[in-house]
Amino acid sequence: MLSADGLRFSYESGRPLFADLSFQVLEGQSCAIFGPSGVGKSTLLAVVGGLLAPDAGSVTFDGRPLGADRAVAIGAWVTQHLHLFPARTVLDNAIAQGLIDGDSPTSLRRRAGPVLESLGIHDRACDRARVLSGGERQRLVVARALISRRRLLLVDEPTSQLDRKLARDAIACLMSAVHSDRLALIVTHDDELADACDLKVSLG
Repeated sequence: MLSADGLRFSYESGRPLFADLSFQVLEGQSCAIFGPSGVGKSTLLAVVGGLLAPDAGSVTFDGRPLGADRAVAIGAWVTQHLHLFPARTVLDNAIAQGLIDGDSPTSLRRRAGPVLESLGIHDRACDRARVLSGGERQRLVVARALISRRRLLLVDEPTSQLDRKLARDAIACLMSAVHSDRLALIVTHDDELADACDLKVSLG
């Protein structure tokens, strides 16, 4: 279980982006973080993921504090910055997180096939990441997180560059992975994605 208790965060101006924010997400659940631009959605994700320290409050995962080191070890990120290895293939990028975590290359490739197919990029598996379109890169970052075995998914706008059909495919793939044995915190402006989540945290 992911538990946030009394979170408060403010920048140097002193104006809090959010304060006294508490919520819980159980294993097998997804939680949408939504609200207008500039209210702190991505900042909240960074606080949960240990990239930023809150002014007050705490985050725990399975009852233990979720600081920066532990968040990096157990969390799989899907960010808008699309960090990929451009000279490596789509398949290499897809299994990269799993390799870092020590998973078998054979088992990772076996898991990668269905995920890449469900996201519509299996036919690009041998192509270099640098030749992909923006939408294909976004789907590849989603695939990398899902192919890893990390239980906590921290997801920032995973459908922002996708058309409606591709977005629905990505949503279905993401929800299927979460409902099996993971939990996800998802920043989104996509009403359809937010409605597919089990819980919602509204900011602003």
